[in-house]
Amino acid sequence: MLREQYSTQALVQDASAKISTIIGTIAAKMEEAALARGDLDAAAFWGEGGLGRAALHALAGGLLGGANDVAGMIKAALGGATSALLTPAIKDLVTQIVNSTIADESTRTIMINTITSALTAGMGAAVALPKGKV
Repeated sequence: MLREQYSTQALVQDASAKISTIIGTIAAKMEEAALARGDLDAAAFWGEGGLGRAALHALAGGLLGGANDVAGMIKAALGGATSALLTPAIKDLVTQIVNSTIADESTRTIMINTITSALTAGMGAAVALPKGKV
């Protein structure tokens, strides 16, 4: 039984990472198309921190979280939306800190992306996972 739970959890985590990448790609294409036609409102809707992107992450989180139960579905949807909405603000803060402490540009880029990803993943997990599991 425990082995099945670990297997299911691993599958959900793998699917979550893949779906997150797909959502990012879709949202970026929608943002680019909106910018190409001069629709700044639509571009903001699909951009980083936009409601369209957050809604897609919430939908995906809800579907994947529903593998366990309804409560998991709701928590995962909230986690997906929370991390999607707050990622730009977190990235800005991390960028300011890293840029003021590291001189090498390629190192700064790696650090900014790594720290931002870790913080947003942790924040999403904090919202989505049961109490005491983070």
